[in-house]
Parts: sequence; C-alpha cells; structure tokens
Amino acid sequence: MFLTDRRARVELPPSDLDPVSGRARLSYRRAAELFENATAGLPGGPWTLHQLRHSA
Repeated sequence: MFLTDRRARVELPPSDLDPVSGRARLSYRRAAELFENATAGLPGGPWTLHQLRHSA
C-alpha cells in the first residue's frame, strides 16, 4: 500500500488510514504519477504501474 507523506484529514473512513502513522492511502492516479516520475530516467522508462504488475 502506498501512503501519503502527510497526515490525513479526519473525515476519511478508518479503513483508509494507517493506524500507526495516521497517513492516508494514495489514490491510484497519484501513485501512478509518482511511479512514472521515479522511473523516467531509467532504461525503458517511464514505466507505468500496469507494466510493473506484469513484469514479474
């Protein structure tokens, strides 16, 4: 699970919060954006989360 880098708003349901840190889950869109930015400089990049899923 990908977590945000800051604490979540209180109105989120408890299932979307990490009980230890209080951080919320990232949306799929934000996780995909971060992953593509992180892999942009790698050979064959930028990669998508869908490509990562099928790389195993």
